[in-house]
Amino acid sequence: MVTDYMKKSTLSFVLLVWSTGVLFGQRERVPGQVLLQLRESCPVNALMSRLHELPWAKRASCSPVAEALNIWMVRLESPSEQEDKLLFWLSTQPEVRAVQYNHRLEYRGASSIVPNDPLYSSQWHHRNLATAGADLASEAAWDIATGGLTPQGDTIVIAIIDTGIDAQHEDLQPNLWVNWGEIPNDGIDNDQNGYVDDFRGWNASTKNDQISGTSMGHGTPVAALAGARGNNNRGITGVNWAVKILFVAGSSTEDVILSSFDYVLRARRRYNATHGQQGAFVVAANCSWGINGGKPSDAPLWCAAFDSLGAAGILSVAATANLSVNVDTYGDLPTTCPSDFLVSVTSLNAQNQKAPNAAWGPLSIDLGTYGEGVFSARPGNTYGNAFGTSFATPLVAGAIALLYAAPCNNLIAMAKANPAAAALWAKNHLLTSTLLTPALQGLTLTGGRLHLFQLLKSYEAQCAPCVPPFGLLATPVGKDSLRLSWSVVHPTLPVAIHWRRKGALDWNTASAAQAPFFLGGLEPCTDYELTFQTWCGPTAVSPWTSPITVTTSGCCTAPQKLAIEDIGSTQAVLSWLGPAAASGYVVRLIRPTGTTDTILTTTNRLPLTLLLPCATYRVEVAAVCGVEDTSNSTMFTFTTGGCGPCLDQSYCTAGATHANQEWIEQIEIGSWSHAPGGGVGYHNFAGILDNLPKLQIGSPVPVVLKPGYASQTYREHFRVYIDYNGDGDFFDAGELAFDPGFPVTDAVKGTITAPSSTWLGITRLRVLMKYRGVSGSPPMPCEQFEFGQVADYCVLIEEAVRAADMKPRSWLRLYPNPAQHRVWVEWDGPEEETARFRVFDTAGRLLLDQGLLLIPAETVALDITTLPEGLFFMELSIQSVSFWEKILVRKP
Repeated sequence: MVTDYMKKSTLSFVLLVWSTGVLFGQRERVPGQVLLQLRESCPVNALMSRLHELPWAKRASCSPVAEALNIWMVRLESPSEQEDKLLFWLSTQPEVRAVQYNHRLEYRGASSIVPNDPLYSSQWHHRNLATAGADLASEAAWDIATGGLTPQGDTIVIAIIDTGIDAQHEDLQPNLWVNWGEIPNDGIDNDQNGYVDDFRGWNASTKNDQISGTSMGHGTPVAALAGARGNNNRGITGVNWAVKILFVAGSSTEDVILSSFDYVLRARRRYNATHGQQGAFVVAANCSWGINGGKPSDAPLWCAAFDSLGAAGILSVAATANLSVNVDTYGDLPTTCPSDFLVSVTSLNAQNQKAPNAAWGPLSIDLGTYGEGVFSARPGNTYGNAFGTSFATPLVAGAIALLYAAPCNNLIAMAKANPAAAALWAKNHLLTSTLLTPALQGLTLTGGRLHLFQLLKSYEAQCAPCVPPFGLLATPVGKDSLRLSWSVVHPTLPVAIHWRRKGALDWNTASAAQAPFFLGGLEPCTDYELTFQTWCGPTAVSPWTSPITVTTSGCCTAPQKLAIEDIGSTQAVLSWLGPAAASGYVVRLIRPTGTTDTILTTTNRLPLTLLLPCATYRVEVAAVCGVEDTSNSTMFTFTTGGCGPCLDQSYCTAGATHANQEWIEQIEIGSWSHAPGGGVGYHNFAGILDNLPKLQIGSPVPVVLKPGYASQTYREHFRVYIDYNGDGDFFDAGELAFDPGFPVTDAVKGTITAPSSTWLGITRLRVLMKYRGVSGSPPMPCEQFEFGQVADYCVLIEEAVRAADMKPRSWLRLYPNPAQHRVWVEWDGPEEETARFRVFDTAGRLLLDQGLLLIPAETVALDITTLPEGLFFMELSIQSVSFWEKILVRKP
């Protein structure tokens, strides 16, 4: 099969070989100095006179550098961010032939480049002295390129979409992108790009350029990991030393995200359309946010946006969930979106192990890199460690930008001729250059991690004058044909194709092929090798690509992409994608009791009926391709609805970005207790129904909440919310169930009392712990905050019980459990009692209600033959005392 590094199509491994022409490597420039070359017979005095009319350049000076070449140096009085403005202004003047910064040169010794930033030694992800090899090999990569400009002089831009950024940070301010075509704060769209006063970027929520946004604590370290200014003797360095960061504030809801994408897309489209005169050369968009458990079917517009960005030449890089789950089955947005232009990232620690709280997915997650405890910038010119997949992702976005800065003209030439093809090639090269990592084998698409030196070195080694085809798509057509398509630098260049059955000695040849090309007469379900060559001229041909393997259709493979649609409490629709050779399918439905239903069908969409509410089922689907030809089975698990508001309602998201330094150590509600554990900003324990906290209406229940710390203590504010009316939110009166009113550093105690209007049954409980500084605020039920933790549970609400009427629990025994047709009640009390027996399902619906006479030392049978299979709650009331039991009903 073709190596599948794209999510929707079959893309081969492609070797890119282009021109050996190398322009100036990307190095530190001299502040405040710009070099320019004038056209013949153009005096410099007239140019300088116009320059001195500008308020920021009144004291600029000019001196000759190479008179025979008509090259001059312009110096600003004091180095500042105005040098970017000076470069832009000079490039627009008619007498200027070329203009550039004055770069510092470095002697090419054997040693790697080490930046002079004082906190660089804390950035173990660049060079790990504690665990050899557990780093990006950045110093060796920086010997090839340090970022900032392409070999053709294009300013490389990374778009960071996040909550906000400290635009005045010493290590970020020099690298922040500025729209020089806009005059700030004049209320006019000067550059006519559709945005008014977007001088510093864009805030998609407030519709201005206030990129500090709602919070700078997340976006600042994210941006710095990709592109903090390097070798400036301050703080740290990013993957790129001098890249430009286009920051868009806004990552709260999908409409804001789509608006943010729109700004980035317009900037790159404008750059493409004007051949670099306007807009921004955005090559990567960083997305360190998402929706846990989200499905692509829930967000078709969001997923489609990645394709639109890719068509313009932008790769989007997304962080997967900070949960220990397989997103291929659990779901996640946006990392499960099926776009070829999306790169999905998980997190590693400093020992090359997957971070404990990082999600994975062998189909959806492309690669891993370092995000657990990486050292980065923080707001206010400070620095510190960051934890989570959010901080692995900008390393990958930075790597894409660094690839464009490598000293080979191939990628930038491709980007100008075919931006989408360049983006696809960059992604494929990124993934094929990963370093295989045991901890990621079977957990990511590549099984590897980002390695900057291998990324650049393998690209540099491929540079040659004529480029072979890239972006190959091989799609089976019927059982005996392949549809081949590819990209070349110039669409008219012919391509030669060699193919043969795998293992054969002789090649077949197709000459002067144009895409798309149909290769017919092949054998079904057979592996073929293919290799390609570009003809650039009568004597100029590219090397043949490395052979790739493609399998024709007709194989009886196991069904893929099993999914549940239209799920309810008693029915669901199962769908899957089967092989073309399938004539039918065998579906096995394994019920909660262990019994199995076998269903034969000829379609790939099967309604399932007569299911139990709130029950977990397993299904296995195998394809039937002939009388004796059956594929392996694919297994899938789902849970029906009808579990009550705790599980059936969709509650708002909440959580913390960091839960490694402080977390919820222990929760106690009455006799129930649980320890959520640190490392994950949000825990969802709502699916655990066999051990629930319980509340009785009107009865105070003691609650104890204890924080946990990795080292020092912090001020933590706890709150507990309960959805008392079961409507799917925590905003109704009284649903703030517990609030001490102040932050604590140790355990806090109190009581929770369910009000009389409470919905009986199982509902949702949310515990929040938020770090609260002196000017901080208490945690809100749907808040995303920086430090702390959130944990969700189901809670059982019962009717009130008077203490005076309490009966010892030891007097009553119910058995068997599980039961089939009846439950026996054994009463050991001192006297006869009249009792009431009621059965509820997990949604709180009353199913049985009958009276009983309990006689000491005698057993009474309760008829439950009308109950279906499933989990139920039994209440036995004696006077005003209620005894509750969970019971599982199984049918033979």
